[in-house]
Amino acid sequence: MNKLSLIALSLFSISFSYALETVKVFDGTERTCESEKDIFLNRNGAYRAKALKSEMNDQQVELTVKFEFLTCAKTDEGYKFVQIDPYSNTEYKIHALDGEIQTVNVLPINGYLKAYQDGVFKLIDRKELAFKAVQNHVVQIDLKDLKQKPSIDLAVSKEVILDSVDTQIIDTIRYGAFRVHFDVKETGASLKEVK
Repeated sequence: MNKLSLIALSLFSISFSYALETVKVFDGTERTCESEKDIFLNRNGAYRAKALKSEMNDQQVELTVKFEFLTCAKTDEGYKFVQIDPYSNTEYKIHALDGEIQTVNVLPINGYLKAYQDGVFKLIDRKELAFKAVQNHVVQIDLKDLKQKPSIDLAVSKEVILDSVDTQIIDTIRYGAFRVHFDVKETGASLKEVK
């Protein structure tokens, strides 16, 4: 069984190796890639995220997060998730109203990682996604924001053109969000340890 867990961000501090608390706050917890049906269910892709470290820089916390963008595909070894550039054009099939099968081309326009202050939904940082399947991003968080609420939400989304014989529309694909918790002190913040 080939499963991809999209919830568990394994978070590690730069100076410690311990599990940290991360809670999925939007949509499902797990994606599978075991059949043709999963190719359709994962037609917009998926991603994994791993927080690599957090560091203090003056009055800012810098959180480094690694992202891996994936798609479900049929390979010589069977169905499995494979890495894909988030800006790659993809396609899927649908049944049109007249019963014909149509191809929908998915043409990415742009993609973003956004960090929000938990519960307040204040935009803290926004990064444009790179043209790579695996990419690191450094999210800058003001220490004063973490003192108000010691957690942030990370969310990935991209705007795409959905192009078929009958229609062409612009849509936003939201891939879900992760919540990252911090231990906050007067002089700094670090990723929170899971008990």
